[in-house]
Amino acid sequence: MTSVYRNQQPAARAISPPLEEAIDRGLGERASAEAVQEVSRVRRTVQERLSVWGLTDDFAYEVTLLVAEVLTNAVVHGRGQVVVQVDYCANALSISISDQSPQPPEPGRAGPEDQNGRGWDMAKALATGRGGYLRVVTHREGKEITALLPVPLPSLRASARCA
Repeated sequence: MTSVYRNQQPAARAISPPLEEAIDRGLGERASAEAVQEVSRVRRTVQERLSVWGLTDDFAYEVTLLVAEVLTNAVVHGRGQVVVQVDYCANALSISISDQSPQPPEPGRAGPEDQNGRGWDMAKALATGRGGYLRVVTHREGKEITALLPVPLPSLRASARCA
C-alpha cells in the first residue's frame, strides 16, 4: 500500500487549523446561480488545504470529489446556509456538510445518458472505498452529513493531538 503522504511525513497540525466554509443558498426551492458557483470556490479551498496538510494528490483528489458531490447536493437540494468543515487529525480526515433541510439525500436513478443523479452514490462509494463511512443525521433544524476517512500513517505518533 502506498502512503497518502508526500515524503512519507504528515503535516504538522500547527501549520493549518481545520477548514470551515459556508455558502448561503437561500431558503427557496432553487439555489441561486451564485450559490452554485460557490461550490467551485469551496472545492478549490478544500483541495488547497489538503495539499497544505501534505496529503498526496490521489487521496486529495478523491476527498475533493467526495466534498464536491455532497456539497453540490446540499446547495442544489438543501435549504439555507450550507456549512463545510474539514479536519485532519492523527490518522483520520473528518468532513462535515450541513444545511437547514431535514430531507436526507436520495440515491440517484440516473440512466446511461443522464448528466445528474450519481453524486450521492459516488460519494458513498468514495468513502467506503477508502475504508471510511458516510453518515446522515437529520434533525428539526436540518441535517449533517459526515464522512470519516482513515488516513494511513507511515507510523503512528503518540504525540499527535487534535483540537
